[in-house]
Amino acid sequence: MQRADRATRYVRWYRVLLAIVAMAVIGLGFVEPEVQRYNPFAPRIVLGGFAIVGLLGSLVWPWLRDHLREWLTANGYMLLAWFLYTSHVNGMGIDNVVSLVPIVVLVAALARTRAEVVALSVSFLAGASFAYAGPNPDELPFSVLVVLLGAIVVGLGGMSLSRAELEDALDHANAGLEQRVHERTLALAAANDKLRAEIVERELAQAAAQQASQAKSTFLANMSHELRTPLTAILGYTEILEEEDLSAQARTDLGRVRSSAAHLLTIIQDVLDLARIESQQIELATARVDLRDVMQASVELTSPMLEASGDLLVVTVPERLEVEVDPVRLRQVFVNLLSNAAKFTRDGEVRFEASVHDDVVCVGVVDTGIGMSPELVARVFDRFSQGDESPTRQHGGTGLGLAISRELVRAMGGDITVSSIKGEGSTFTVSLPRV
Repeated sequence: MQRADRATRYVRWYRVLLAIVAMAVIGLGFVEPEVQRYNPFAPRIVLGGFAIVGLLGSLVWPWLRDHLREWLTANGYMLLAWFLYTSHVNGMGIDNVVSLVPIVVLVAALARTRAEVVALSVSFLAGASFAYAGPNPDELPFSVLVVLLGAIVVGLGGMSLSRAELEDALDHANAGLEQRVHERTLALAAANDKLRAEIVERELAQAAAQQASQAKSTFLANMSHELRTPLTAILGYTEILEEEDLSAQARTDLGRVRSSAAHLLTIIQDVLDLARIESQQIELATARVDLRDVMQASVELTSPMLEASGDLLVVTVPERLEVEVDPVRLRQVFVNLLSNAAKFTRDGEVRFEASVHDDVVCVGVVDTGIGMSPELVARVFDRFSQGDESPTRQHGGTGLGLAISRELVRAMGGDITVSSIKGEGSTFTVSLPRV
């Protein structure tokens, strides 16, 4: 296969050589009429015609195009035989040597194997011996002819063999390289197919996960609405009953019912907010408000919890500090932070303070409670994460409050950060853009 490919590459040069042979052989009698005496026109037509047939046939027949070197070599052997025959008849002169040199050069240069070089050497020696055995006296010594043309055969034959070996090595290296490239291409194609399959599988899994998440959010929202209706009725009836003349025990029991229903309603509200956030349906009614008013409303809602924990509340806020937020949602965030501070602090201090740093308003809730470990700080804003995850957990909650608070603050253009030391307390900071 490699030699056939090489023959195809050299076919243009073989055609050129065939054309030169045809023109030289046929035109020899016209250039030098003396040649007609011992080299008549008919043999030259046959030899030149053989070259022309190979030249034109290679344009039509693929087989001849692939074996054009062998055709040209055969043409050279025919020329060698004819010129040695004429030398046998007419004697070996210097003009015969001049005619033999290009023929021997041609055949030697076309050799590709040692067998071809040996065959040319044997053919030349046999033909030369036949030429010197003719009836006419020889003008050139046999030893001179053998040394001269033999050197050409050996030299050009060796060079041709070396070139053929180099070409074989190059073809072998190219074939190996092409094989490795082919194998690498197949491997890359397989890897690309696998990657595309993984991408499609991942997209399908992502679509399924999004669909499942949407279905979960829809379910949570629907269930939250369904649960809020009876709980609101329970709270309404407890308020009505509390206005009646009840015994102390009945009033106490009724208070427990109302407290439990209110706590359950808060949990349901957290779940509903989470469902809205996941489905990106959270709606904000932003307005320019005085931060003092929002903080004061938050303190009023959480004061009972702080008092029950025995905590001292310290509020610090500058005059007329305006922010553009949803006041209801921001109050929800502050109430959640203050409630957590009261939940994890006993007989300590809770500071609720606001300050301005450049164009950022910072509201901090600082407590002296139980604090958190670095591991817990890293995931305190994760959904369903608890501040106290010990088996004997004393503090309630769903673990949604801080996650929802951070999403709400980010929706208003701010953020919440936390710093804490185990056993010393925690600091939650709400950052909001200043108007």
